[in-house]
Amino acid sequence: MNSLRPTPSLGQALKKACSMFASHFGQVLLFLLVQITIRLAALAPLILLLIPGYEVWALLVIPGFVLLVIPARQRAAYAYRSLLHGKDLFIPELGVGWRPYPVILCKGLRTGVCLLPWFAPLLGVAIWLAIFLSAKGVQGQNDFFTVFSQLLAFGGGNIMRVVLYIGLIVAGLLLMPVIGCAFHSGARHDFTQDRRKIRGLKHRGRAVGAWLAGALLYLPYIVLVGIMLWGMFGGILKGIGLVGGNTEEETAALQQTATEVANQAAASGNGWRYWVMAAGFVLLAIPATVLKGLFSAAADDSLWEND
Repeated sequence: MNSLRPTPSLGQALKKACSMFASHFGQVLLFLLVQITIRLAALAPLILLLIPGYEVWALLVIPGFVLLVIPARQRAAYAYRSLLHGKDLFIPELGVGWRPYPVILCKGLRTGVCLLPWFAPLLGVAIWLAIFLSAKGVQGQNDFFTVFSQLLAFGGGNIMRVVLYIGLIVAGLLLMPVIGCAFHSGARHDFTQDRRKIRGLKHRGRAVGAWLAGALLYLPYIVLVGIMLWGMFGGILKGIGLVGGNTEEETAALQQTATEVANQAAASGNGWRYWVMAAGFVLLAIPATVLKGLFSAAADDSLWEND
């Protein structure tokens, strides 16, 4: 009789998520307040970076994130399911109750461990860059001209090709974490059920599809940021293509261009653009996070209703 049941639709899941989001907007705001407060509490040790001699204690942000944010994400998934089943989003279980804290923490850690291989290449490159950039420039090793010459050789002497290659490498490094997050995206929503439902390629594929489709909800904010950044650096970036970098004079010109980019970013005339991006983050990106969570929860929940 399963064949007579309706096939789950991502469109229907998105429609249901949008309906719940709009009709319970007050609870969405309270939900966001709780989530933001938890994350700010986890990030609080970073303030120690401003106190000389206490910078190392900023590493407390790591256990803070593990102990606070990871369980909060599991509890948020339970709240999403609560709303989708006709109850409330702003519920006591966001902080206490539902399941024992150790159980919730261990479930979140298990998913985190599964994600580590997907993030390993990106983390490795980030650590290497941090060490490389923090070292003092040594002539012939990591000074600007040597590094730029090596990059230029990598791009066959064409600066725009260098930019293209670096962009492709960065995209590749980011693609693996994206795929990993999508692949394991249904884990916390599945955890809210009494038994595991997401099994096999069919169900896993649906969870991945819902996560990737939900990521498009951030597109308005991404477009906004792109427009603001192009307004700041568009003219300078066009000028980069006019410099070949094949001589020491052209390399010096590119170094001057890099300085101009830094000065342009710090220019007082760009203040309004930063405010627009900040306002867009609050009005577009943060609400999209809740809507995306509701969408994924609705898509995964439909597996139980229709399969």
